[in-house]
Amino acid sequence: MDKNLKLCSGAEAVQKFQRVGWSAVRRKGSHVMLTKPGYQWSLSIPQHRELGSGLLRKLTRQADLTGEYVFNTLPLVTSAVSASSAVSQKTLATNPAL
Repeated sequence: MDKNLKLCSGAEAVQKFQRVGWSAVRRKGSHVMLTKPGYQWSLSIPQHRELGSGLLRKLTRQADLTGEYVFNTLPLVTSAVSASSAVSQKTLATNPAL
């Protein structure tokens, strides 16, 4: 299963999951938490330079996706703001008390 899975960074993984409907809701330490409405799991993605293939497989299984689809075929969103900065800005915009 997913033997040709492309490795990526935590920020790239967050972008890829966002492209298939997951939303970044918060960041705690070095992890970004993603949720999807009506879904039982939340995904916790560490913001490391490179995520291991085992972790990527686990995350895609929890998201009911195939890793090859998410990490090999979906292009990255290119923007000037990194995924972690976008999470922080979104969190502050939705929770002004923070």
